[in-house]
Amino acid sequence: MKKITILSFLIMAFAMVSFSACSDEDTIGGGEGLSKDFVVSRSDMAFTKNGGETDLYVKAAQVPTVSTEAAWLAVTPVAGSSSITHHFLIKAEANTANDDRSATITVAAGSDTKTITVSQNSTEGLLITSGKTMNVGADGGQVSVTLKANASYSQVISNDWVSEITSRANMVEYTRNYSVAANISNARSATISYTMVVNDSTSITEAVTINQEQGTTTGDMSKTAMDIAALMYPGWNLGNTMEAGNSANNWKNAGIGSETLWQSAKTTQQLIDLVKASGFKSVRIPCSWVMGHITDAEACTIDADWLARVHEVVDYCIKNDLYVIINQHWDGGWIEHDGLTAATDVDATKAKLTKIWTQIANSFKNYDERLIFAGMNEPGVGAGDANALLGTADLANRIAEYEQTFIEAVRATGGNNAKRVLVVQGPNTDIDKFVANNYMSKIHDSATDRLMVEVHFYDPYQFTDLSEDKDWGKYYLYWGKNNTNGSEAGRTADAKYNEDYVEAQMKKMKTNFFDKGYPVVIGEFGANQRLAIGKDAVHDASVKDYYKAVVTSAINNGCVPMAWDTNGGLPSMTIFNRAGASVSNANMLESIKAAVAAAKWPAK
Repeated sequence: MKKITILSFLIMAFAMVSFSACSDEDTIGGGEGLSKDFVVSRSDMAFTKNGGETDLYVKAAQVPTVSTEAAWLAVTPVAGSSSITHHFLIKAEANTANDDRSATITVAAGSDTKTITVSQNSTEGLLITSGKTMNVGADGGQVSVTLKANASYSQVISNDWVSEITSRANMVEYTRNYSVAANISNARSATISYTMVVNDSTSITEAVTINQEQGTTTGDMSKTAMDIAALMYPGWNLGNTMEAGNSANNWKNAGIGSETLWQSAKTTQQLIDLVKASGFKSVRIPCSWVMGHITDAEACTIDADWLARVHEVVDYCIKNDLYVIINQHWDGGWIEHDGLTAATDVDATKAKLTKIWTQIANSFKNYDERLIFAGMNEPGVGAGDANALLGTADLANRIAEYEQTFIEAVRATGGNNAKRVLVVQGPNTDIDKFVANNYMSKIHDSATDRLMVEVHFYDPYQFTDLSEDKDWGKYYLYWGKNNTNGSEAGRTADAKYNEDYVEAQMKKMKTNFFDKGYPVVIGEFGANQRLAIGKDAVHDASVKDYYKAVVTSAINNGCVPMAWDTNGGLPSMTIFNRAGASVSNANMLESIKAAVAAAKWPAK
């Protein structure tokens, strides 16, 4: 009863307003000369994308007709209207199209008519109107993508070699332009994805694929190993990154996420730009292949996605004109331990090694001399199966046999690989074991003057990398002739391992290898910064003096020093903060720079 009273009151109020507001000559929504007995309550209506309904009242002496040609609008008379005030319900369906829409409703009573304009918003829309696949030549260039959108959206570019070069506000229709870098390696693909979030549970995604042709070989392959070594110092390691993984995944495919398994940052062009800007001339990229990147164990097939990712990281370096070393690192111990025991099936291991390196060499065949291959990492170091390693002499012979297999596999692929500089490692990459076994007499190469040898240097280990005291010795905080007055007793390295020892070890490499035509790569070296810089001045000086001594003696003796960097917290050998592309340890970096400036590469 109360509802009827309220409705009657509203109708009477509407009639009174109409009568007082409209004269004989009033015009409503474009109508002319409408009778004072004909009044329409709305001249326009607006609906959201979800549709809905609204009321329409008409004052007319006779029952009016309300009509529309729009299929998405419905007009329904409402029962209970008075004889002169007529009530209609206008209902709009949801708009699922990507464009706004409009219609008209016509109200007629006798000779009187009135037109009502109706509009409705569109649903959120995102549409690529240009081609969704674009092909680009190896030299790179620019591409444009044209889109339509009626709400904000985000974009994701899958690869660093594609970058946006224009930035514009979201518009109904517009073009975004992208730069595609030159390709120096195999054919490759990237995607650009655009996503519009409609609500918490709905989003719209459109994508464009960019395919780029394989690059052609334009680089020089004329330099010898000696020529190249003189251009490589100092070097830097992308450590704990492309070699990361789990040996449980040997001969399996665990995907490309392993890059951040041992440290947290995915490698970027910005990081490598910083490495270059900091004065480094070469980058060593330790790599795993067998450990988590094999799609067919029998064929030893390397995952194509993993190869593509390694290519990207190599390309970051080549773009900066850096020399690059990629290797087969510990790789789950399949060859650096399991391949070096009395129980090993040597022929089967060599067959697998050939398959692995044939794929790597073919994949990178078009790269010029700035790319260098290294056969192993630290053969004879690291875990593996339960079998014991061979004795020193037999170990050296077995490693040399594998290195020979590596060399022959690479050379057999031809092209630039026929002259590419290759790096071989001796037992444990230990200087004294390398020298004692007359190692290079065991290895032969079809190319002339294209071999380097690699050792690592972490002496004395108690200062450089021992993380905690052991029953056989303590870790050291202090090292060097000028740093014997540290505040913590018993934490100073034995004087027999000071600067004179470093010089003597590097001189062994010069005498036994450089002077015989084999330049040397100190593939890894470093010392842990154990305490925050500034907390212990003698420790800071010890780390700084160690880096200076190793870099200076290495360069003076024809060895390329390559600093190990793991992107970790203290204690660590971290020089760069990769996530922020910034310098993390200026103590180490400035010492390396000073040593390079003071050292002199020996004459051939």
